[in-house]
Amino acid sequence: GGPPRRRRPPAQTLVLVPREGAEAPSGAEALLGEYVHQGSNHGKKTFLREGRDGKDSVWLYYWDSRDGREFSGWWFGSTVGGEEVYAKAEQHSAMPPMRGWRIPHDGVKSDVSLVLKGHEEDAEMPEEERLQKVKDLVSSLEHKVDKAVETSQKMLAGEGDIFEEGVRAISQLLDSRVGDLEDAKASAARHSRAAKKQKASGESEAELGLLEERLDSALGKALKEAARARERLTKCELEGAEERDAKELEAALPACMEAVAQAEMAVEAASSDEAAARARDLVQAARSRIGRALEAARGYAPEAQRLALAEFERMQGRCEAAERRLALWEGSGLSGLDGLPGGAIEVDADDEDGDAPGGQAPSAAAAGAAAAAGGETAAVARSTDAAEDGGEGPGDDGAVDLDTSLPEEELLRQMTSKVADVEGAARQALETASVVLQDDSEIKGVKLCLDLLEEHHDAVRRAQGRLSGELAAVRGRRSPTTPAAAEAMRALGPRLQVVRAHLAQELALAKRRVARAQRRAREARDLQAAEVAMPLALEAVAQAEDAVDAVVMEAGDMDWRRKQMETAVQFGDEYGDEIQKAMEETQLAADSAQDAISAARTRLDAQIRAARLLPAEQQKAALAEMAPVRRRLIDTQKKLNPYKSVRAEFEQQLRAKDELEGLSGRVAAIEADLEGVEGALGGAAASEDAASAAEAALGPVHTAVAKVLRLLEQRCAAGPGAAAGALGERLAGIRERALAAQSRAEELRDRARSERGEQLGRSLARVAAKEAECAEAWLRRVEEAEAPWAGGAEVLPEAQAAPALAAAEALAAEALPTLQAAKTLLMERLVEARQLPEGMLRLQTTEDLQRFQARVDAVCLRVTQLKIDVFARRTKMQMVEVIEAVTKAEQEAQKTTKAAAPFAQDNLESIDIKQLREVGAKVLKCAEPLAAACEAARAALTAKRQDSRCRSSPSFSTQLSKLAGRLEAAEATLSGLRRAAREAEGSRGLLEEQRKELAALERLVAEAELQALPLGEEQPTEQAEEATALRLRDARGALAAWRSAAEALAAHPHGALGHAVKRLLVQEEALRARLAGAWELARETCERALCRILAREARAELPRAEQAFREAEEAEGPFIKGNEVLSPAQSAEAITACEAAAAHAGEVLGGVQALVAQRLQEAAGFGCTDPGSRASVDELAALDRQAKGLASKLAHFQRDIEGRKRRAAPDRNGEGRPGKAPKVG
Repeated sequence: GGPPRRRRPPAQTLVLVPREGAEAPSGAEALLGEYVHQGSNHGKKTFLREGRDGKDSVWLYYWDSRDGREFSGWWFGSTVGGEEVYAKAEQHSAMPPMRGWRIPHDGVKSDVSLVLKGHEEDAEMPEEERLQKVKDLVSSLEHKVDKAVETSQKMLAGEGDIFEEGVRAISQLLDSRVGDLEDAKASAARHSRAAKKQKASGESEAELGLLEERLDSALGKALKEAARARERLTKCELEGAEERDAKELEAALPACMEAVAQAEMAVEAASSDEAAARARDLVQAARSRIGRALEAARGYAPEAQRLALAEFERMQGRCEAAERRLALWEGSGLSGLDGLPGGAIEVDADDEDGDAPGGQAPSAAAAGAAAAAGGETAAVARSTDAAEDGGEGPGDDGAVDLDTSLPEEELLRQMTSKVADVEGAARQALETASVVLQDDSEIKGVKLCLDLLEEHHDAVRRAQGRLSGELAAVRGRRSPTTPAAAEAMRALGPRLQVVRAHLAQELALAKRRVARAQRRAREARDLQAAEVAMPLALEAVAQAEDAVDAVVMEAGDMDWRRKQMETAVQFGDEYGDEIQKAMEETQLAADSAQDAISAARTRLDAQIRAARLLPAEQQKAALAEMAPVRRRLIDTQKKLNPYKSVRAEFEQQLRAKDELEGLSGRVAAIEADLEGVEGALGGAAASEDAASAAEAALGPVHTAVAKVLRLLEQRCAAGPGAAAGALGERLAGIRERALAAQSRAEELRDRARSERGEQLGRSLARVAAKEAECAEAWLRRVEEAEAPWAGGAEVLPEAQAAPALAAAEALAAEALPTLQAAKTLLMERLVEARQLPEGMLRLQTTEDLQRFQARVDAVCLRVTQLKIDVFARRTKMQMVEVIEAVTKAEQEAQKTTKAAAPFAQDNLESIDIKQLREVGAKVLKCAEPLAAACEAARAALTAKRQDSRCRSSPSFSTQLSKLAGRLEAAEATLSGLRRAAREAEGSRGLLEEQRKELAALERLVAEAELQALPLGEEQPTEQAEEATALRLRDARGALAAWRSAAEALAAHPHGALGHAVKRLLVQEEALRARLAGAWELARETCERALCRILAREARAELPRAEQAFREAEEAEGPFIKGNEVLSPAQSAEAITACEAAAAHAGEVLGGVQALVAQRLQEAAGFGCTDPGSRASVDELAALDRQAKGLASKLAHFQRDIEGRKRRAAPDRNGEGRPGKAPKVG
């Protein structure tokens, strides 16, 4: 067969459980259970807890900060990244954190823990391996934490802007390191607990404690830096939010302001119902937009929110004011334009001017409405019109000329006569106006008509005032006025109001006719003026062109002019005055030409404005005539533009020359400073003070170089002309010098730092070496303190031991504080070393300090062990006789082991039987004193355990336990060597039997391999499949049974037999590999067949359990036959029978239940998925449930028996209480 398949490693499994000693918090019960590793998400592992039938599954996964920091962390949810989430931990460790889970995700932290199933730390391992694991873990995490903290400090201490994403990454890195440290602390604690269970040495326990202290120190440092990073991140997030919200505010404000402005203009312009409705809609739209903006602003950052609320609330107030104005306009009775007697007032639709008085048409409408309504409405309208017309009241013509003492008929006649006179005159004026305005009359006639209408309009207004006064006087006279007369008097007011409205209408029409005539006259004058002004504009443009041509002829082209400027700048002493004079002349000529262009442009613009007032056809022709003239003027301006800044360019060149000379001087000063710094550093290694002084001196130099380079960059960025010609070449030269100075300053700074770092590193190493030497001096004193026990003596005489123990204890008390101070000093120096620049110096210094730190740690451990040994030796002084007895037993065990040394040699097949007998006899002879010594030691140990100190003193009990362990080892040696001596002669026979059995197994495996070979395309029958599966299963079981027996022989005290059997075990491993290969060849058919076989075997066993339970039920017959009362003897007999039957049923049912469960577990582990195999597995599960149901019934049956026994117990007088069957049904 082929090679066996490599088995996949088991997946990691996490278990969510309540914290020890606490109940599961509310909402966490549904999440408890095992989570198995299933893939990864965002670079970290995901875990799944599967539910029943694929439902109620829960995922444990990590989500990074791509959707925001509030969404990052470890989550429990129904799917990876889904909407339905149950719990969250705001940590970023490589694995899910143990603690800190919020259940629900937005609640408080719950009292649950997430632990790795089957911790590696809990397994047994050698002390050295365990200690090395923890050391590697601590060293790795310390390095990672130091790197993370160093990176964070560099970023957070940097000047200038810090990107939010960078700070978030640092914060997440530190949070991850904190989570790793917490997990490492838990791992180290588990290692400590496991070491105590393995009874590790005190030195190992002490060193594990020191490593936990280092983890605490690193955790404190990481927590401090993480808090600092989170604080900075919060600040960056707030700044980013302020900037983002400010941009949103800038984008939202214009639209809101535009909406409010449109609403306000619509309200101001509303003069009809439709316009008012549109204005109301605009106000509502503006308020809605502002409301949405306000709602969004409430989520802004504080400063942006304050500004946004102030702006939007101010605009909201403007909307409310517009609504109030609209409400006042609608409530004033001006919102209807219909209701005038004789129809609505018509407006000339063909009239192009809308300059009629805005208040007259509404006044007419109001008057018409008052005429229709009568009564008080007319009075209100009159008073309103009076207020609109200048506030004139009833007394505008003096006192009322009405004698109120006359009868009311006379009063009514006089008042009606006056109104009729005013109406008649107004109607004549209206008739005249209608004739004049309907005809195409001249402007003079229209103006006369306008004056006539204004005169009668004022007369009606004054009549309204007088009428109001007369009505008031009539109401105030002594004799009351009859209702009919009063009603007739009040009706006079609407008559005047209607007349006034029609006058206003005609007056507006007349004004529009006058305005139209004036406009036509103005257009005629403008056309005549345009025809006259066009030649003047052409002449002005021609003069501007001549002036520009003169400038160009006098100054030459611009290239020549720029060369003259450069010459003047470079050789100012020789040619500067002449060239500067020429520049001044050119500048004056350019200014004069610009004045001419401005005058021409002014004339041309005036001509264009005049042309735009002409009718469409004339306007088009005029603008077409002026277009080429305007292009000529534009070309002339472009031609002049290069000459306009001649003086400014020349002055700019002079200023640039002065600036370059200043910059050149500053660069020269920087170069001189660098020469001084380089001289201070010298050729050889400089001292630490010199390096520090040089580095301090380079700070201002760096600043000066940066300023010079910034000025040079600004000069280069000022434009192409700023860095052209000779000045450009000089600018480039100065820039090269500045860059060279910057590079030289960087080199000197690196050199100074390197020198200072080397000096600092050597200084730190010297201090650490001195501390290490001082610490190691304690080792000599420790060796001197332990000298009394140096010969291996476990217990000293009391006279010698007491002072020695006191001296050792005093030494430990004196040494530990000193050593702790040395450790602290070395830790501080190590922190200083990590501040050195990265490179070999930092690495070498750190390694040296860590080496010295390790030496001090070793001394600390040695002193701590001395302290532990002192305490143990004091305890041992109280059990000298036990120690001596155990020591004697160990010595005898060593003698016996030495005598049995030939048994341990690998010579079973070559040694002679006689030799074996001799060695066995010698061993048995040596075993006698060993047995006696062990018996004496056991007696002494037993007696000492009766001491009261064994119960009150943990140390006393611990030492006795250690001695008991040593004694048990000696007794085990005695037992093993005796067995080896007695059975050595038969070892060769045992070996031969194992060989024969292994040979038979080899034949069995060969047959199984042959039977497992595939038959090509032929499909085997179910019987053949089952035969192959049984053959492979039997072969596997036989191999397992042989291996179990062989492993027992491999541990036989006769070492020669063990060596030989181990070689056979190697052969058995080869057979197992062959059998595994055969199984892989026929796995599918064998698993399918075994499913059927296992189901059949379980099905055959279950009737046995059912029969046993039926027998138990039959034994209960006397209690369930009816309601008759049983005698005590009958009850006792029946209970005894029930107990026996229950015991038998329990034995049978236990075996059947175990067999069915084992078969179900085996079948469930198969990978076959065909319907027949699934049906067999389902049948096994059903049989398992039946077996469990029978077990439950049997437990109930046994409880019934116990109840009957209690009821059948004798009463206080010794009389039995009859047993009675329970009620049925």
